[in-house]
Amino acid sequence: MIEVVDGTGHSETIARISSDVTRWMTRLPERIDQYRAHMPSFRNWLALVDGEPVGEGFCLEPPDMKESSAAFGEICVLPEARRRGVGTALFVEITAHARSLGKTDLEVVAFDD
Repeated sequence: MIEVVDGTGHSETIARISSDVTRWMTRLPERIDQYRAHMPSFRNWLALVDGEPVGEGFCLEPPDMKESSAAFGEICVLPEARRRGVGTALFVEITAHARSLGKTDLEVVAFDD
């Protein structure tokens, strides 16, 4: 069963998943916490399959894009959990948050590896 939970309090796990998927780019938990503290539009999620963390995603309105119709998002899913609906479940949360920001467009980056 896929469950998507609020990323608050899961920064270390989210950073690990992101860094595992994007091996060329290390994501630090402290950086995620900084986004949350200093960017009011930032939201992130952790995807679980049968209770195990397998994916992460975030959505935000970049400060320099307030007038833009687009929000920005990212989805990372561990290889062993792909093609099972995890990315889709994260995308649903990201699009809902983008709409709540009044955005009609969404730029999403999804990493294969």
